[in-house]
Amino acid sequence: MLDKGCALAAEHGYRIAHLSCEEGEYPPALFSALGYTTLPAAPGSAGADAAHTRMLLVERAGSVVDHLASQEPLLISLDDVQFADQISLLALRVLPSQLRGKPVVWILARCVDRDNRDTARLYAHLERGLSTARVEIERLSPSAVTDLTRDLCQARPDQDLLDQLGELDGNPRSITELVNGYLDEGKISTEDGLARLSEFGEQDQASVLSTRLRGLPARPALPQRFLNLVEERLARLSRQTRLLLQAAAVLGPAFQPDDLTGLLGKSWAEIIAEAQEALDSGLLRTTDYALAFRDELLWRSMLDSFPVPLRTALHRRVADTHLERGGSVTEAAIHLLQGARHGDTATTRILAQASHEALASEPSVAAELARRGLEFADPGISDHTALRTVAVEALTRAGPLASAASTAREALARGLPPQAAAAAEYCLSIAETLGGQAAESQNEPDDATPDDHVEKLRVGFLQREYARDRDAAIERADELLTSPQVAEPAVRVTAMQICAQGRWEAGELHAGLGLAREAAELAQHTPSLPWHVRPRPTLTLMLVQVGKLREAAELVTAEHTYIESHGLRTLAGIPHLLRSRVALADDRLDEAVAEAHAGLAATTRVGMPLCDALGWDALITVTLRRGHLAQAEEAMSQLEASAQADPTARARSSWMRVQLAMAQDDTDTAAMTMRALVDHPGACSTLLVTEPVAGPVMARFGDERTRDAVTAACRRIAEDNPGFTALETAAAHAQAVLDRAPEILERTETYPDSWSCGVQNEDLAILYEPTDEHRAINYLDQALGHYSAHGAERDAARVRHRLRQWGVRRRHWNYTKRPASGWDSLTDTESSVARLVAQGLTNRQTAKRLFLSSHTVGFHLRQIFRKLDVRSRIELARDWGRARD
Repeated sequence: MLDKGCALAAEHGYRIAHLSCEEGEYPPALFSALGYTTLPAAPGSAGADAAHTRMLLVERAGSVVDHLASQEPLLISLDDVQFADQISLLALRVLPSQLRGKPVVWILARCVDRDNRDTARLYAHLERGLSTARVEIERLSPSAVTDLTRDLCQARPDQDLLDQLGELDGNPRSITELVNGYLDEGKISTEDGLARLSEFGEQDQASVLSTRLRGLPARPALPQRFLNLVEERLARLSRQTRLLLQAAAVLGPAFQPDDLTGLLGKSWAEIIAEAQEALDSGLLRTTDYALAFRDELLWRSMLDSFPVPLRTALHRRVADTHLERGGSVTEAAIHLLQGARHGDTATTRILAQASHEALASEPSVAAELARRGLEFADPGISDHTALRTVAVEALTRAGPLASAASTAREALARGLPPQAAAAAEYCLSIAETLGGQAAESQNEPDDATPDDHVEKLRVGFLQREYARDRDAAIERADELLTSPQVAEPAVRVTAMQICAQGRWEAGELHAGLGLAREAAELAQHTPSLPWHVRPRPTLTLMLVQVGKLREAAELVTAEHTYIESHGLRTLAGIPHLLRSRVALADDRLDEAVAEAHAGLAATTRVGMPLCDALGWDALITVTLRRGHLAQAEEAMSQLEASAQADPTARARSSWMRVQLAMAQDDTDTAAMTMRALVDHPGACSTLLVTEPVAGPVMARFGDERTRDAVTAACRRIAEDNPGFTALETAAAHAQAVLDRAPEILERTETYPDSWSCGVQNEDLAILYEPTDEHRAINYLDQALGHYSAHGAERDAARVRHRLRQWGVRRRHWNYTKRPASGWDSLTDTESSVARLVAQGLTNRQTAKRLFLSSHTVGFHLRQIFRKLDVRSRIELARDWGRARD
């Protein structure tokens, strides 16, 4: 802002005198701004006292300003006035009023965070005596922080970097110093136009682990530039208060007052003054039961500024005190990690105990503690075996699964006692199964298996078989459920879940849903259930498919709570993927997309691809219904790859391929894929159970063999599953389309979801089109309402096109205030046209995709060129690529 003010003044013929004040500056700030490199002599000052000398220097400065202003208008701009010296502050109190009427303009800027009493009095004095204008610069908004960071990094900042900058409360200087400091020290890397923090930088591994164990993100050590800024802001505190803050930082981001006094070996009365100063300055804050640093960045700044040897000594003292008081072993381990050495048996024992303690609720913490403990432990001691066993199981629960599998194989290769070996084999089986690597078969547990591992290994065997040979697993699960000898709850729950899915895919919905409910109920009353036996997701998907969305949403919430409370990062993506399916069925397409992306990101982080097909299915469905066919095409390969081991996912991927081919006018591919589906009755049945409306769609667009087969399949599934409205509606719908008998479809119930209702009404309109124009238009209006409610923009556009052919126009836009130019200025239709043209489509192809005329596309394209200031399709494609990045 000061730079702009100076530039504007210069344009109007002002002479500029500008300076940023600094503490201890010589000569005084005002004289430096006026061009002096040494303090000018004040006439008559010899022998005068200091106060009189200061007044003489002020008079001298006034004379200089008056002289300069007599030659040309003068702007005096001073930044960081809070650092100004006493002579300059005195001059600023006196000269503006003395030089009133002269062509002199003053701009004085200060930072209120670092204000002092003298500066505050100066501003109050000037505002009382002169005509002034106060301009308060507000904190940067999140979007402004993003823009500033993008300018500094010359790349778009990732979310982790923005999260850290968000702690700076929009302070421009702090943000600039932190980002520039990271850049100076090479701690920000740029890849594919994205700026992100390097994982650790120069920070030692123990500090990184300590940060993670506190539930905070591991980030590189703070740059020296930022630490200098923090030190500058702490300079006004007493030395005793700064030392207290450094010692407190060793305790953590939040701490108990008694822990601080114990660490310092002082009573609370001895440090009350320093603590109060820290609270008054806002560096510390109070919580219900503790004191805490204002934010994580301040805490890390204080910790990083503490000399490592002193910090290490205090960490060990805190750990010893904590253990003496009977505190958490995990908390003690966090401190012991600082400065521990190989062969430190006491630390190793505590780390083994802490990792085992953390396993049930925080497996990621347990994995880190065990890994670190193995670095210190000698291989021959018992703690080494205990640490390795915990590490394997913790990694299986928290991921990455590839690390869990490799750690288990390494442990088994080194040789383990029978109990530890059985535990490692169990974890290896689960890690390979969840990681999609269960290619080899596995034997069921036998008499040589330790008794306390039989149930878990039997569950692992079932899950592995289900992943590699579904038919064999279902057969074995059936045997177990009918066997009176199998009483283990975990085995029964797993067998029920497998049989439930098998019945459902075979079109036996009542049996499948009943078994899924029974499995979920038994699991809820089995506290010792292995963490990876999760029947709720199976039941949730079934409920979504039959339209029971409220119950499904409740199950997802319960599943999310369980996974979060047990720290099961391996399963963390599943609730997101389930929410995506619920949101999609409930017309919340934006939420469906966000949850699908979140779920896929979570499964990728841990290497657990088994449920990825759910996410890609949701993303493709949304992009198809919105008309984003290029994005749908990109995602299809991901869906097809992730669907290989799952019959339901394979059937649905074929259905997605049919829809995409029809949208692209690729009738050959659509017909071939539909024929392939009906040629495999199992796949066709699975699809018609999970997506009932797929049957009527194929009955309308398929060849004669496809139409007959799919209509018969819909009818058979509905007859086998009375009471499921969607299946009964789909059977009548397919028959109505096949026989061109709209009265059949009119007598049926509606589907439970909006999009299928849209298809139902659109087909009624098509069936009535030759004979009853009024009814056709009425049903098209209803279809338009359903598609619009769902957010299916492409389908809604197709229906509006049909209505226009009948001479009926329906308003489909909402007014939104937009800028005059740029991508944000484009309307929804203009954005769709720009996207398709940028992908290389002609006006005619674009018009066909959007159900518009070529003339309308041409009109929109002219508006797009004007708003984006481009002159060709090549420039539009280039700008679209940049905007997409």
